[in-house]
Amino acid sequence: SFTALSILVNNDYPVNELQRGIVDYYAGSYRYAIMAFERFLEGKPDQDGTVYYFKGLSHYFYDQPNEAITDYDTLINDCPANPYCANAWDEKAYIQWAVLDEYDAAVSTLLTYISQSPHSTNAPAFLYEAARIYERNDELEKAAQLGLRLMDEYPTYEKSYRALFLAGIT
Repeated sequence: SFTALSILVNNDYPVNELQRGIVDYYAGSYRYAIMAFERFLEGKPDQDGTVYYFKGLSHYFYDQPNEAITDYDTLINDCPANPYCANAWDEKAYIQWAVLDEYDAAVSTLLTYISQSPHSTNAPAFLYEAARIYERNDELEKAAQLGLRLMDEYPTYEKSYRALFLAGIT
């Protein structure tokens, strides 16, 4: 796809900037992906928010974590029905704890998602991850509480018994 895109662009064929950005993203050309997404947004097309997910990923891999979070927040707030929306919550939380060392903010992000979408298939995984984030930050009591909560609220989730075990250890 990247080679075909390059041929089209080099021969001045018009291309869809969203698709161009996605191809650039998958090819690892994050700077060019961001530029394509920005051109796409300048046209102010009716869109479902997908551009913000891939733009956020591109910013993350281009070492611009705060810009990535801004894009994820736009997707989360403006396009909650987008199929990438739950992934945006997850990516945002990951950047907060793993890159920015904002452990409490990451847990808050995940718990906010759970409070808004408690019946989502992502909710138990996000609760498990929130407990693990507390554990990584040496907040063991909070980690244990979330592990117990996981077992109470989502007992059929595949990692609920592991969370219960970890709660006992922590």
